[in-house]
Amino acid sequence: MAAHDATLVARVRELLATPGVHPGDVAVLAMRTRDVSSVVRLLGAAGVPVVDLAKYDGRVAAAMKVGTIKRAKGLEFKHVLVAHTPARLVGPAVPENGQDAGERVEMERRELYVAMTRARDGLWVGVVAA
Repeated sequence: MAAHDATLVARVRELLATPGVHPGDVAVLAMRTRDVSSVVRLLGAAGVPVVDLAKYDGRVAAAMKVGTIKRAKGLEFKHVLVAHTPARLVGPAVPENGQDAGERVEMERRELYVAMTRARDGLWVGVVAA
C-alpha cells in the first residue's frame, strides 16, 4: 500500500506541475469511503489542497476533488486518478466461488468503468493487492 500511495502522490505532483492543469481539474476517486479518507489524509500531508466530493457544491475550487466513485457519477474531470483499485478488477476474469461472488466482481468492474469514464484528458489507475 505504501508503494501505491507514494506513486499516487508522485502522479499528483506531476499533474500539478503540468502547464494548464490546476488542482480543480483533477479528481481522485475510490470505491470505498475509508479509501477516500485515506487519500484525503495522504494528499493533505503532501500539501495538496483537497475538497471531499461529499461536501463539493459544484462551484469552481482551487482544490482537488476526492471522493467515492458513486459520488462522482455524472461529473467530468480533466484528469482522474482511481486509487486503491483491487487487482482482481483489472486482470483477466477469474471464476469466483459461487454466483454471488461473481456478481459482486462484475458490479465492482462496472463501478470502475464509471470512474474511468469521468476522465476527459487523462486517467491513472492505482492497483493494490485485493
